[in-house]
Amino acid sequence: MMYKSINNYSLMLEKKKSLTFFIKTLKFNSYNFILNRLLIFISIFSFIIILSSCDNSHSINNDINNNSDNKNISTLGSLIKIKLAPINDSTTIKIRNKNIKSSFYLKKIYSKRNYKPIWIADNIPNNNSAKLMKLFKNSAIYGLDSSFYKFSDLKKLYYIIKNKKISDSLENKIVDFDILLTNSCLLFMSHLKTGVLYPDTLIYGNKMIQFSDAYVEYFNKMSGSKDFKKEILLMQPQTYDYKTIQKGIEKYLQTAVLNRDTFFVEELRKDSTECYNMAKKIIFYYENLLPTDTKKYVEGKINELSNVYSFMRADTNWIRTENNDSIFFNKLRLFQERHALDKDAKIGKNTRDALMKNNYDRFLQTMASLERIRKERGWAKNHVYVNIPTYTLRVVENHKIVKTFRVVVGTRRNKTPTLNSKIEYFKTFPEWFVPFSISTKEILPKIKKDSTYLKRHNYLVLDKNSKRIDVNDVEWKNINKTNFDYYIKQKAGYGNSLGTIKFIFPNKYSVYLHDTPSKRFFKRSVRAYSHGCVRLHNPTKFAEYLLKRDKIMDVDTFRNLMKKRKRRHINLKKQLPIYIRYITCEANDKYNIIFYKDIYKKDKKLTDYMFSNEY
Repeated sequence: MMYKSINNYSLMLEKKKSLTFFIKTLKFNSYNFILNRLLIFISIFSFIIILSSCDNSHSINNDINNNSDNKNISTLGSLIKIKLAPINDSTTIKIRNKNIKSSFYLKKIYSKRNYKPIWIADNIPNNNSAKLMKLFKNSAIYGLDSSFYKFSDLKKLYYIIKNKKISDSLENKIVDFDILLTNSCLLFMSHLKTGVLYPDTLIYGNKMIQFSDAYVEYFNKMSGSKDFKKEILLMQPQTYDYKTIQKGIEKYLQTAVLNRDTFFVEELRKDSTECYNMAKKIIFYYENLLPTDTKKYVEGKINELSNVYSFMRADTNWIRTENNDSIFFNKLRLFQERHALDKDAKIGKNTRDALMKNNYDRFLQTMASLERIRKERGWAKNHVYVNIPTYTLRVVENHKIVKTFRVVVGTRRNKTPTLNSKIEYFKTFPEWFVPFSISTKEILPKIKKDSTYLKRHNYLVLDKNSKRIDVNDVEWKNINKTNFDYYIKQKAGYGNSLGTIKFIFPNKYSVYLHDTPSKRFFKRSVRAYSHGCVRLHNPTKFAEYLLKRDKIMDVDTFRNLMKKRKRRHINLKKQLPIYIRYITCEANDKYNIIFYKDIYKKDKKLTDYMFSNEY
C-alpha cells in the first residue's frame, strides 16, 4: 500500500511541473492574450481534477480489494450460466451424474437472477440453504423421503463448502451444490403440492415432474423470504384430513423407531401359548412399555445379539408376571384401537396381521395416504365421502362431517372402485338384476345342487327378450358359462340382496349404494364382503337425510311408504356429489394415527413406485 501511495505522489509532481511550463509559455505569447487567460483557467481546473483523482486512488483500490466477493459471485454466475447454457425446452442436463429433469425451469429461475447463486453468501451456504436442507432431512414428517431430494449428495457438498475457503477447485462444487439444491427445492415444492406420482393409478410408474411458470414465480418470491420454511410448507394441501394425518405422522415419528424387523406370530388355534408370548414381546418391544429394569435387560439383549429375531424368540420367563400380563392386555387393546380393530385383547386374524407389520410398514402407509390426498382437487363443500379401508360413509356439509354410517365394501377379489359421481335418485324396494358373473359363478352351482334354491330366494329366470321362463323347463345340469343365455332377477322385498333401498350414481363400474339383509357383517371391524357395491348400514336414515336436504318429500310420508313396502323411484333435485376413495390412515383429534388394514394391497404397489427410478 505504501508503494502505491509513493507512485501516486510522484505522478502528481510530474503533472505539476508540466503544467507550470505550459503556463509560462502561454504568458509570452502577446498575440493570444485572451486565449492565454482561458487556457490558464482550464489548466488550473484540470490540475485540481488530477490532484483529486490521485488522492482518492488509494480509497478506490481498497474498495476493489474489499469487494472480492463480487468477483467470486461473478465467477460463480459465469459457471452457472455455462452449465445451464445447453438447456432448451426439451433437454435435460446432468449435475454430478444426476439427471436434472427440471432443467428448463432452472434456467428460467437463474436467468431472472442474472445467474447469481441462490444458496450462497460470502462463499458459504446461506441461512435458507440450511433451512431447506433441514426440511429434506426431516421430509418423513411430510410423508416423503430424503432420498427423493439427493440429500446425501447435498449434505456432502454442504459441509465441503462450509468448511473450506473459496478456491478454483471448489468453485465447481459450489455451483453444483447451488443448482442441485434449487432442483431439489422445486421437487419438494411439487411433491408437497401434487404428490410424487401422476394421479392416474394406471400410470403410477411415472414420476410427477409437472412444473410451470407459476413455480418459477413462487420460487423467486419464496427464496428471498425471511420465513422461508413457512412459505414452502404452504404448498401442502390445507384440508382437514391432510393436516391431521401430517401432524399425526410428526407425532408418531417422535416416539416410533422405524425398524424393518418383521416377527412371525403363530396362529392362535395352532399354538395359543406361543401366539401370546410372541405378541407380548412385540407389544413391549415396539411400544417401549417394559418396566425400567426389564428395559435394561432388553437393551442388553439387543446389544448382544446381531440377530434381533433370535432375541424375540428367546425365553419368555422374564415377562410372565401377573403385573406384566395386566399391562400387556391393556396395551394390546390400545394396539387394536390404533389399528381400528375390536378391542377384545384377543389375537384373531386381523390383530395377528397387524402385529406382524413393522413400524416402517406403518410409515409407508402414512406416505401412501398423503400421496393420495395430494391428488385431490376441489371437492364440493357438501358431499358424501366413502373411504374403503375405514368402512365408513361420511356426509359432509360446508367441509364438516355431520353424519357417519358404517358400510360393507367389496372383497379383495371384487374390489370396490374409487370414483367421483353424483347421487341422482334412489329406489325403494328395488328388484335386483343379477350380474352375469354372479349368475354363472355363484348362483348356477347352487341351482345345480338344490332345485328349490331359486324359489326360496325369490329369483326369476328371464330369456333374452326379458320374458319369464319356467325354471323347471331348463336342464340346469347341462348349463355352463358358455351357454348361459338367461337373466336372473330377484324380486323386491326384505330378502332381496339389495335390501329395501338402492341409491344410484352414474359410473362405469355399475356400482351403487344399497341396503342388505346381511346385517351381521356391520358388527365386524373389517368389512370387505360385497361384490363391489357399497352396502349401507342404515339406508333409511340416509334416505331421510336426502329428502330433508332436497325438500321433495316429508319424512313421515316416506316412512309410511316404507311401512307399506311400496316401490318408488325418487329423483333428487339437488344431486349430491359422492367420492369413493382408498386411504388407509387417518388421525384423530389428538393427532394419533389410526392404521387401517390395506385390504386390497394397494399401498405397497404405490410406495414401490414412489421409490423407483431417479427423480
